[in-house]
Amino acid sequence: MKPGQLALTAAAALVAGAVVKWLLADDDDEKMEETKQLRTAALRAKSKEIQARKAMARRPKRARPTAAKRLQQNNALAVAYGGSREAVDVAARALRAAEAAARERLDAALEGYDGLSRDAPEIEIDLAWWTLMDARQRRSLGRQLADTVAKCRRALRPTVVTLSSYTNEAKSYLEEIGSAKWPVVRDARDTWKRRRERSSKVVYLTPDADEALEGLEDGVTYVVAGLVDRPVRKNCTRDAANLHGCEVKRLPLKEFRGAMKRRREGILNVDVVVHILLRYRDNGGDWAEALSMALPDGKATPHRLQPRRIAVVTPPRTPP
Repeated sequence: MKPGQLALTAAAALVAGAVVKWLLADDDDEKMEETKQLRTAALRAKSKEIQARKAMARRPKRARPTAAKRLQQNNALAVAYGGSREAVDVAARALRAAEAAARERLDAALEGYDGLSRDAPEIEIDLAWWTLMDARQRRSLGRQLADTVAKCRRALRPTVVTLSSYTNEAKSYLEEIGSAKWPVVRDARDTWKRRRERSSKVVYLTPDADEALEGLEDGVTYVVAGLVDRPVRKNCTRDAANLHGCEVKRLPLKEFRGAMKRRREGILNVDVVVHILLRYRDNGGDWAEALSMALPDGKATPHRLQPRRIAVVTPPRTPP
């Protein structure tokens, strides 16, 4: 081999070695950068988890009645019902009979429902907002709907409750928590399609409306947005209703502020809104009493009247 060819071969080998070394160095840099990014993402996730735990620790826990408080309430009930086990049993049977009668009235109203509620107002819960909520908000809405059904079953005057946009993900999730057994009307149509195909008047209840709801009219459908928004999305329900030319109203919280236990306007849960409407129908049209009884006050729910857990106390006899 000639000296010139040897020199060229050596130069080519040096260049190839340099290129290989440079490529390996780039691969190492890319691996180091990828490792760094993964480590940063893991640290951020850990930091968010720690912050969430701290937030849950700072969150005030809901007060629950202790065993002593529960016993005190039950003793007061026993004394109020005559201080004897027989009186308590009679009261418990009357309570169960009243609840059974309310369920029968609701079942009869659902059997007679043909798409229009002419002799009573109808409450519709709009599930079209389902895709805007995350998993936690959907679980919260599911619990609120279950509480809504429980309140409808105990109402003195039966009211038909309709779940609109009952399809796809909303239908699948609600069926997992037992919605197939709920005494409600399930409709796959959305609120606006139902409004176009039915002759009844529709009022969309939203806290952002300017005009307050004065009363409930028979044959009118009152729509409640099935939305749990944290943080609150201002004006979204009002704008959606205005876009379709639907009348919007709000509950008269400001007008009856003195009757409120929480004494502040806020975004109410779906079950609370429905409870207010049901209570308004049951008491004959008294907003103050309906708001006072239905609005949450942050206190524990009173213990349910159960004969097995009531300690019967005989009231003291007055001396002769």
